[in-house]
Amino acid sequence: MNATETNIPVYSLEKSGRDGAQHFEIAEGQVLTSQQKELFFVPHRNDFYKLVFVKQGSSRHWIDLVPYTVKPNAFYFSSPQQLMLKEDSPCSRVISLCFTDEFLNLEGNRVLRELPIILNPNNGHELILSDGDMEFVEDISAKIIAEYRQNNDWRNSMLTA
Repeated sequence: MNATETNIPVYSLEKSGRDGAQHFEIAEGQVLTSQQKELFFVPHRNDFYKLVFVKQGSSRHWIDLVPYTVKPNAFYFSSPQQLMLKEDSPCSRVISLCFTDEFLNLEGNRVLRELPIILNPNNGHELILSDGDMEFVEDISAKIIAEYRQNNDWRNSMLTA
């Protein structure tokens, strides 16, 4: 690692998320924390995975020095330690799902590490969704959000199911 890379801040889910969650968070909408707003035009890294389903609106950001114009009806994903820069304000309707390596290491979650979106063999960042894909992602996201908001003792096992 060179000297330039060591000056790039790394943000945890607990510090940069919306509800202070340590290992898993799902949120809907565009409400940003003050720390998230400060990240515009600031290169940074996250120490967690982030999946974002964009329903409406657009923005622009960079992942590992590659620019992306964020579009509606698309799904974006990033892995821990990727270099990020947000250039434009966030989309108006999104669902974001964030989780840490610790979450993936929990007993019942280890199989999730084998999912193509986690392995990311092609180092991708963007999936443009068909109408059918959008319906599926919206449906499953609504179910995950409902389970997450329950905040019961069994929440983590339900989320991974």
